Amino acid sequence: MALDPRDRSLLALFLHACSGRWSDLEAACGPAAFSAAPGEVREALRMVVPFAGYPRAVEAFEVLDSAGLLPEAGPPPSATGDGDALFEVIYGADADQVRGRLQELDPSLARWIREHAYGAVLSGPALDARTRELLAVAWLATTDQPRQLLSHLRGALRCGATREDVAEVLQLASGGAETPTAVKALRMLARC
Repeated sequence: MALDPRDRSLLALFLHACSGRWSDLEAACGPAAFSAAPGEVREALRMVVPFAGYPRAVEAFEVLDSAGLLPEAGPPPSATGDGDALFEVIYGADADQVRGRLQELDPSLARWIREHAYGAVLSGPALDARTRELLAVAWLATTDQPRQLLSHLRGALRCGATREDVAEVLQLASGGAETPTAVKALRMLARC
């Protein structure tokens, strides 16, 4: 096992919230099962927005709050991280090409991804880039998004995750190493 209990806790929280498995989310966040810091929990819940949408994020906060499991908010961060720098790390030499393609697809989408997804959410202060990329990889693998998955597999490795970390995340997220989803994702990892 490459992942520590904190990584596993955040992975369960994020996947349950993104997929709308509310009773599983509540069970995974019980005091005996959870080992992430309060700020990390809130950051992982905020990450639900760019990956699964506002409604899922709001409901995840509501579920944990109603169960008395939502950690105190604490003071808001004074500033977010550098979304452009994170984008450069994740996409590496392909960053300009990815930006250009997003702009071609839709200028508003490109701006939203730059300013909100990367600038305000994914570069927040409570979670490191490695952890964020592992969460992204888990969700993208389970939702059959191969282009984004390949980019974030590479991004996870560029952000300090080991191949063992990534392989374990893929297996946990997909329900085991032999599932078709895991096999496909592990093959993609081998090409990185």
